[in-house]
Amino acid sequence: MDVEQITEGLYGLVPADFVAARDAHVAKARKAKDLVAAKVITALGRPAVAAWAANRLARERPQEAQRFLRLT
Repeated sequence: MDVEQITEGLYGLVPADFVAARDAHVAKARKAKDLVAAKVITALGRPAVAAWAANRLARERPQEAQRFLRLT
């Protein structure tokens, strides 16, 4: 399993959908007997709304996100 790709996909979801999607990926990893991936995916935490919003801004409007970061 490509844990990096799964992680990127999970953190692109709205926080309310995160846990169910994460658990589905864990189940797939366990079924595939990829216990390392299952452990890594299990450890991923649902993002806070502020973190999710910042991530969404960085994904969808990277130039605006960079300008915002230069303000700090």
